[in-house]
Amino acid sequence: MPWYRTSPREFPRERWLALLEQVPDPSPYLLPEWALLWETIWPHSTAELWLYSDAADDPIAGVPLVRRRRGGLEMCFAQPGGAPHGPLGDGDALDHEAYAELAAAVIGPRTVELAASPDWMMTPPDGWTGHSREATSWLADLSRPPGSDLYSGFASSHRRNIARGRDRSPRVATVTQAADVHALNTAWQGTTRASRFVLDTRRGSVLLKAFASTDALIWRTAWCDARPAASAIFLRHRNRAVYVDGAVDRDPVYSGVGHYLFAEVLSLLNEQGVTRIDLGSGPGGNTDPGLEQFKRGWGATPHVRTESVYRRRWYGTLRRILGRD
Repeated sequence: MPWYRTSPREFPRERWLALLEQVPDPSPYLLPEWALLWETIWPHSTAELWLYSDAADDPIAGVPLVRRRRGGLEMCFAQPGGAPHGPLGDGDALDHEAYAELAAAVIGPRTVELAASPDWMMTPPDGWTGHSREATSWLADLSRPPGSDLYSGFASSHRRNIARGRDRSPRVATVTQAADVHALNTAWQGTTRASRFVLDTRRGSVLLKAFASTDALIWRTAWCDARPAASAIFLRHRNRAVYVDGAVDRDPVYSGVGHYLFAEVLSLLNEQGVTRIDLGSGPGGNTDPGLEQFKRGWGATPHVRTESVYRRRWYGTLRRILGRD
């Protein structure tokens, strides 16, 4: 059964979602808008959808990826900007031989790297090396027995911070347009840590535009004293959600507002039927102690995941010489 390539822009979204419905644990990172988002954010990049079809040429599985070109070389990412995930559709129909065939189709003469999910564990092509690396995702279970309170699952220190933030009487607003992102950047100029979307007007605007016609994006900002004190971005699909990005004002006067906003969004997600949320990993895939405590406080527990990376042998050697690995 052959693989063939198409564009997420050309493949009907309804058919894409039909394939996604077959995934037992559907990650919002498998939504078509996510792949197209990175095509826009990364210069010289192209989003692709590789489909695996049956004898009737009906797709039974699919793998979205983004091909990025830099300096005449190509890097392919099967999980751009997010945690590794499985394929669309019936993943059980794909064996190592099928993934080897896919790799052979994806890899071009200028391709030097292929970052893939665990399913791609396979013998590297000739002239290539492959290795796996572990990273930790923090997953929080939002399901509760009937009559129990969602907040009861949070750490006592988090509940105190939520109360402290509530005392500041923050106004929680939905971020819906580029002007809202620009307002965050202007207010927080040089006062907090950089982030992927919240404090990047271009990327934040692209994110809003990519998901404008869906209900998958949840972006909320807590305002105090006419200035933003915290902002958080989540994506959801069915009963799963992922924490994408966030930022808080480091001024002690706004202490607890970030926790309050986070709790408000978790409550909203729970009301929308989300039962599990991926709070992501720490910088470089390794959670620092402060961030670990923050995630544990929401009831999250660590889950080790595996990423597979394949590189042309000379490119891998060059990266090691340059200290890139």
